[in-house]
Amino acid sequence: EEEAKAQEEPVHRQCGECGRDVTGEMPPEFKGDFICMACRDNPMQALQAMLEDAAGVPPDLSALTEFELMKPLGAGAMGEVHLARRKSTGRLEALKIMQPKVRANNTMIEMFLRECANAAALKHPNVVETYEYGRAGSIFYMSMEYVEGGSISDLMDKNGGRLPVDQAVEITIKALEGLDYFHQAEIPYVKTKGGEFKPGRGLVHRDLKPANVFVSGTPGNMQVKVGDVGLAK
Repeated sequence: EEEAKAQEEPVHRQCGECGRDVTGEMPPEFKGDFICMACRDNPMQALQAMLEDAAGVPPDLSALTEFELMKPLGAGAMGEVHLARRKSTGRLEALKIMQPKVRANNTMIEMFLRECANAAALKHPNVVETYEYGRAGSIFYMSMEYVEGGSISDLMDKNGGRLPVDQAVEITIKALEGLDYFHQAEIPYVKTKGGEFKPGRGLVHRDLKPANVFVSGTPGNMQVKVGDVGLAK
């Protein structure tokens, strides 16, 4: 009788991000963590709610409570990037968070973590530095150097779509120095012909464009950094 009663009572299911009831939204046969449509459409809101509830978060979320979110900077296929302030130092950083719809796929998680590990191995004045990466609860993240001038794309927009020749040459030369380093750097994950991953040398960016090269400073004394190695091989 008790078993029959249990079957009649509705099973309440919660969103793996915000914790709200998703009984009517989640397919009955679905297994694992379900992310509601509201969190899929606005992952920053869900993340912010978790950070604001720092007093009650589990210990494995402590890494993310170190960050104060400022504003979104952009989004790609794998994740969203937010401007964040590290509370212990006050340093501004670019915090990349894997999108909820992506982290339901184990293959995508593995790709993201390999990207993080390869990026963290790159140390050069003309390459965006990766400070740390990991998992906090169900959230996979990567903390990177924030270049306050934005991308070449942003700079071009401010200049009517074109850059002065001398400024363009300066940026190009410094970006090429970063790429030259890419092509000979020691990195932890290189895919072999057999499909395995092992340490190797050299990374090909494969997604070099104005939106992925970041600049700061003034003409003649510019800092130029190549970033976003998500498609690199």
